[in-house]
Formats: sequence, C-alpha cells, structure tokens
Amino acid sequence: MTELSEQNECITVSIIINNYNYSKYLKQAIESSLAQTYKHVETIVVDDGSTDDSAHIIKQYQSELEAILKKNGGQASALNKGFASSTGKLVIFLDSDDYLFPNAVENVVKAYGPGVVNIQYRLQSVDATGKKLGLHPSKEKQLCSGNVLPDLLNQGRYIWQVTSGNAFCRDALDKIMPIPEQEFITEADGYLHVLMPLLGLIASIDSPLGAYRKHDSNAWQISDTIDKNRFHKSAAKDFNKFKYFRQAYTEQAQVAPKDIALRNFACVITRLASLRLTPEQHPIASDSRLGLVRAGLKSIWKYSKGSGSWKLATSIWIILVGSVPQEFCEQLISWRLVSESRPQPMVWLKKHLG
Repeated sequence: MTELSEQNECITVSIIINNYNYSKYLKQAIESSLAQTYKHVETIVVDDGSTDDSAHIIKQYQSELEAILKKNGGQASALNKGFASSTGKLVIFLDSDDYLFPNAVENVVKAYGPGVVNIQYRLQSVDATGKKLGLHPSKEKQLCSGNVLPDLLNQGRYIWQVTSGNAFCRDALDKIMPIPEQEFITEADGYLHVLMPLLGLIASIDSPLGAYRKHDSNAWQISDTIDKNRFHKSAAKDFNKFKYFRQAYTEQAQVAPKDIALRNFACVITRLASLRLTPEQHPIASDSRLGLVRAGLKSIWKYSKGSGSWKLATSIWIILVGSVPQEFCEQLISWRLVSESRPQPMVWLKKHLG
C-alpha cells in the first residue's frame, strides 16, 4: 500500500462493534480494534441486549471505548445506535464474531479518495476456533471497484463483502441511515450495499485485512443439514433491500428494472427455497413456483457468467427444485448448499462443472 497522504493522515475512523450473545468471540473483536496501528480510531461497542456475559467483558474495556448497552432490537438497530454516537469520517461496522488485523484501518485510510463511498477488503475465513479456511471471497472472485451501478442494475448484484469487510464514508451513510430496523433485524449490510452504488464509487483492497468467522450460528447450514427456517427471512431481506433501492433510484429520476432482484441467481434460489421448504412462512405473496423457475432460468442464461456446462446443470437443478415433491426438494437444495451432504457423483460434477 502507498503512504498516507497529508489529506488522509488525520482522518478519524470509527469501528462500531455490534454484539448479541457472542461473548466467546467479543474480546478478540474489541482487542483487534484497540490494537490498530492507525492512531485516529474510536471504538464503540453496541450490545444488543445480550443474555450471556457480554456486558461483563465490555466493562473490562470501558476506559478504552464507548459502550452502549441497549434492549434487543436486531442488527439494524445496533448499527443505527452506534452510528449515531460515532464521529469518524470513515465507519467500519465490525461483527463481534469477526476481528480486524492490526493494519486494517491504516490500509483503509490509504485507499480512501475523492468520490469513494465504500472501501471493501478481503477477509480471512476462519472457523469457530480460529483455524484458517481460505479467503472470503475466494481468490477466483475479484472484488468490484469503481462505478458498480451498471453491474447492479444489469445483474442485480456486484461482488460485495460481508459486513466486517467494509469501511463506509460518513457523508454517504448520512444520506441513507438509519437502516429500517424492523425489516433488517439481520443482514442489515444488504441494505447498505445496494444503496452505496447510488452515492459514489467503491474502492477495493485485494489483501485480507481481517477475519470472517464461520460457525453454526451464522452459516446457512448446521452440521450437514440446511437451516430451512432462514430462507424466508433472507428472502424478505432481499425483497426489501431492492424495494429501497428502487425508491432511491426513483428519487434520482431514474427507473430501475422491475426484475432487478431476480436477475441475481442467489436471490432466486433463496426465494424458491423459501417457497418450497417453508411455504406458510414465505413473505412474498406474488411468488409462484413457475414464476421463480422462469426467473431462475433467465438469470442463469442471460445474467450469469458461468460456463455452458454450469448453466445447463444449474438449469436442470432449478427445474427439479421447482417441480419435485417437497421431501426430494429439500434434498436437492441441501446438495447444492451443503457440501458434506453431497453424494460422490455430485461432488465430481460440482468440481468439474463449478
């Protein structure tokens, strides 16, 4: 990375740690913020009504940070509360089960420049014990930079990072905060990611600046099965974040594609899985099996960049998910999302087709 410019060397950065019942990870998150090599950092810990010993851990650091203990209200409410108390020109929302490397803020400040509203960086994936699992996203995926709005409009997505892998510009956050709290009790970062491209440029740092912890409480799967109750919640988040995107885009006198959310194949999978696995809880009344299968095929062949063999195999998969009885549907979804559940022939196909 380059040296700090005179313009950037005095920028204050706020690290807002949001926590709910992650006491076993919280200490490492706090200490990673306090150990930054960059001098101008304020640390704010927002505890969202934890029932474990998180408050006791936070108290141990009360002279080194600002502590906010609130009633449980969800991730968006915690981020809103922390942001309202922060002063930094750049803001990092750090999940308390993740942590930053000592040079993270220093490198973020170096990457900040005119027109940039979000600086994203790779993270090192680790398991619950801290064992390294690889990079997130993987090396094969290039984090997007610059004006990503065309990609978002065309594909319903761009390659963005999970919550802890971002530093947001305060001026941009001021325009879109507070995050709607009832609609984003979890996955609040999705709201930020779809609105940021309307406000400016994205800068990306290719090297890992922190760790993203994968464990049972934050993964789609629990052991070798899927947590099917999460699909309807995630489907609602996807629907709502694009609702807010269309509203904001309309305010700029522009019209977003009506099917923007369904151009993203991951969103189609989530909605179809929600409809098939938990139909009584599916949050989008207008969805149908046939409609989602059609949207999925369109997403695969028009908006996805996979190989022809991947497109063919994935098309067959989504047609089956939309048509087979529920008990077989659950197995198909599990095979795709949980590698441990796949039979060996499918492992071979996944390896060769992607």
